[in-house]
Amino acid sequence: MGFMTEYKRLEKLCGEIMKDERKVSAYIDEMESLPRGASLVDNWIVDLKQLKRYRWIRNQIAHDPDCTEESMCDALDTRWIAGFYNRIMQQTDPLALYYKAVKPHTPATKKADQKDTDPRIYSQPTPRPVGCATIMIGAVLTVAAFLIWFL
Repeated sequence: MGFMTEYKRLEKLCGEIMKDERKVSAYIDEMESLPRGASLVDNWIVDLKQLKRYRWIRNQIAHDPDCTEESMCDALDTRWIAGFYNRIMQQTDPLALYYKAVKPHTPATKKADQKDTDPRIYSQPTPRPVGCATIMIGAVLTVAAFLIWFL
């Protein structure tokens, strides 16, 4: 696939995830609106610059009759766009990583060794199941005590 084909795929995906007709531009604007992005996500600035560069290249190819895909970019550019698309799909793109980093961490479940703070749970002893072996040992001890007592 060529650069423009990959860019169109990325543009469609960005439009869907951003819910915005500006598509890649909306993604870029969101990145620019998050001042802590560069401190929380590795390569934030690099990705932002690359997205802006590729948006500019796309606009040049689309609007300038003297610009062609072959004169403006090469296979590495196409590969970067495809890779960025895959990163969005895998939720390892800058915005996904940013929102994971700022999301409040709440434990999903209690650890097994943590106790509830509700005292009603611990106010009564917990009944334990009695097995056949326990009953038999009790019976043997009772018979032994009876024999010792009367003999």
